Amino acid sequence: MTQNIPAPITVLRGHTDAVNALSFVSEFILASGSGDGEVKLWDLRTRRAAITKKAHSHSILSISSLHRSSQLVTSGRDGRVRVWSAECWSEPIMSMETGVKHFCGTATDSTHADVHSVVTPSVMEDQVLIWDLRAASLPVMILSPSPTPTPSQKSQYLASPARKGMVTSLLYSSSSSASASASFCSSSHTSGYPHIPASVREEGQELSPSTLSSCASGVVYTGYESGVVTCTDLRSSKVIASAQPHKEPVLTMDMNPVPGPERTSGQHDEEDPVDRVVSGGADDTVNQLLMTTRESHCSSSSGDAGTGVSDADEAGGESVSQETSPHRLDVTHTISVPTPGVGAVRYRCDGKLIVTANWDSTVRIYSSKRMKPLAILRHHRESVYAIDYGMPNTSTASYFASGSKDSTVALW
Repeated sequence: MTQNIPAPITVLRGHTDAVNALSFVSEFILASGSGDGEVKLWDLRTRRAAITKKAHSHSILSISSLHRSSQLVTSGRDGRVRVWSAECWSEPIMSMETGVKHFCGTATDSTHADVHSVVTPSVMEDQVLIWDLRAASLPVMILSPSPTPTPSQKSQYLASPARKGMVTSLLYSSSSSASASASFCSSSHTSGYPHIPASVREEGQELSPSTLSSCASGVVYTGYESGVVTCTDLRSSKVIASAQPHKEPVLTMDMNPVPGPERTSGQHDEEDPVDRVVSGGADDTVNQLLMTTRESHCSSSSGDAGTGVSDADEAGGESVSQETSPHRLDVTHTISVPTPGVGAVRYRCDGKLIVTANWDSTVRIYSSKRMKPLAILRHHRESVYAIDYGMPNTSTASYFASGSKDSTVALW
């Protein structure tokens, strides 16, 4: 491990409460959100806050830039999700009422300009809401990863109906290859979008096929308080794989931005790597998970039920084996940290490094290939809650920022 630990490039001071969320908005603009509901936009060239706004009445839970534009999505413990223009902060462009007041934030895909979806938790314990920002008065889709289906519906679900607890972390990717392969496998058995809420239909909200198609693409990785992670394909509204990397609540996840991760030693030849995801939680581990797709199984299943539901599940059992599914989600690497609590994890834009924000006030850096510890950065005086890397293809792409309970933001 590196012995010469660098000091931060700069430390941004101005918040009066814990910094819970960070997001690079552009090459030189960094957004931060704190426990008093305040959002600051920092100009890294002057190292000063260019804008300060009371965005929520309670703690900020998450901040993300919307398709790499000047728009930001914030969520707070006041049960609201708001969209802001970084150029005009007088009023939000849009506000959505989720009613959720626990600590799970929202998820967006900030890498694709044609993606308009925001993923949020629901007041219903294990449900996830999909909002389309072009028609955001109501959610356009409700995912229930742990359904309790009728006997006639059981064959449509891969998820176990066992209780996983409330949703504690969300990760959304509109371009995951898992979605395309899952949709192919289930295309003979799924029509329409079965989880459009009745409230949308009752309100008469118009949802065109193109709107549904664009908002219902990709996958959502959902972390639960039980430590389980599920992957749901939005086109089929099905959980296509699951794993349990943690023994405590899953607090944070990120996806390797570089497609086509390398094949692992224990992987069969017919299994194609799709997504690599890193997760952290309230326990003392950081885990890397690999999603794989078995094309041969997918092809052979497309003429059959293609659901991957075992005989035990069809008979009323609650366990579902990944062996019957064309997808697998496996924990490939686990790193133990000295003190429980990982508040945030991020891949660098080239996918080679992982940075974690730890409750023991440290920032830790690992190689993503083997999860080898590379450095421990010690600057913050209290727990570190937030991490974000600079935007790809910019001069700050290799920089990252950390936010702490000590109310400061450090730039590394």
